[in-house]
Amino acid sequence: MGPEVLPFSVDVREAEIEDLRERLRRTRWPDAETVDDWSQGVPLAFVQDLSGYWCDAYDFDAAQGRVSNRRTFGKLDTTQYGHPDGSTIDADGFLWNARWDGGCLVRWSPDGKVDRVVKLPCRRVTSCIFGGPDLDTLYITTVRYGLSDADLAELETWLTAHGEAGTNLAELGVGTNENATLTGNVLEDEKILGTVHVAFGASAGIGGTVSVPVHLDVVITDASLTVGATQVLDAGRYLF
Repeated sequence: MGPEVLPFSVDVREAEIEDLRERLRRTRWPDAETVDDWSQGVPLAFVQDLSGYWCDAYDFDAAQGRVSNRRTFGKLDTTQYGHPDGSTIDADGFLWNARWDGGCLVRWSPDGKVDRVVKLPCRRVTSCIFGGPDLDTLYITTVRYGLSDADLAELETWLTAHGEAGTNLAELGVGTNENATLTGNVLEDEKILGTVHVAFGASAGIGGTVSVPVHLDVVITDASLTVGATQVLDAGRYLF
């Protein structure tokens, strides 16, 4: 028997959809199918075509909103390193690329050569960005959707490897924004009404006292939360 597939829906404000449509209209990818009406979604063939561009480099004309001069930037074996996802650029001009199902970050030099591979104790790495007062902390987002119990146990091992400090409750919050929607970005998703945001590990950079080389963020949807003797949330519904 295959995995259970459950239907779901995401409520996105019309203004956000229109903003995306406008940006897509202004950008034309070379050698790609032209799609004028995005109201019914994006054709699968077009998505498959665009996915190949993630490993390519282009010249970008901001005034015209056009890309040109397509050339191969860098490619890796997807069976070993997964698929390219979100990226960021560091102060040296190197590109850090998250690898979905690759369990790592890859740092590429400006000429498309692999400078280093940073292995992570999680398979589905979605994005990364530098932050902190000196921009010397690399924040990494991951997802657990579709992962096995063994994968999740590996995350727990990652935390407990740092002793009691690794499982320190660094953050606990509830979402209160009824207009926020699920994006895959933990900093946005933790705002969604009825969610609970929990983080374990380091807290020194956010006003706490625990300093360890691990900080794991989790957003729980349709959450139930009890603080002391008071139940705050029940299946995503506030009780007061």
